[in-house]
Amino acid sequence: MKTVYKIIVIILIIISIKTLASPQMPDYIIYKNDTIPTYNLILEKYLQKINPGKDQLFGLSFRNRESFGVPLNCWRGYQAIYEVIDEKLYLTRIISCGELQGKSKINIEESTRKITEIFGNNVRNNRVLIDWFSGVINFPKK
Repeated sequence: MKTVYKIIVIILIIISIKTLASPQMPDYIIYKNDTIPTYNLILEKYLQKINPGKDQLFGLSFRNRESFGVPLNCWRGYQAIYEVIDEKLYLTRIISCGELQGKSKINIEESTRKITEIFGNNVRNNRVLIDWFSGVINFPKK
């Protein structure tokens, strides 16, 4: 009978942990005058492709317990901002989690440093053409 109680307790713990999970912060796509959240995480998929198994960027990751200041709803440790320019998709910013919602302005110098660290000579006008992605981008309903 003790085994049954142990199993029930374990199941309840797992259920309670899952219910405490928070949705991840989205990336954003700027199209014309709209800033639209997206959960496609295009940059994250690219980074996983070029460097499989690496679970952090710029020393930030929720998975790494030493990364203080990374919110539970932003396990990537960053958010990406994309922009549609001349019918092409560009990565224009990599920001700290929640920086877009803050009252302070986006740290453009820090964002440019992060983009350059990843893409090096492919950076043009502080942005990178997203030529590795093809597919559908979904947007949440408002």
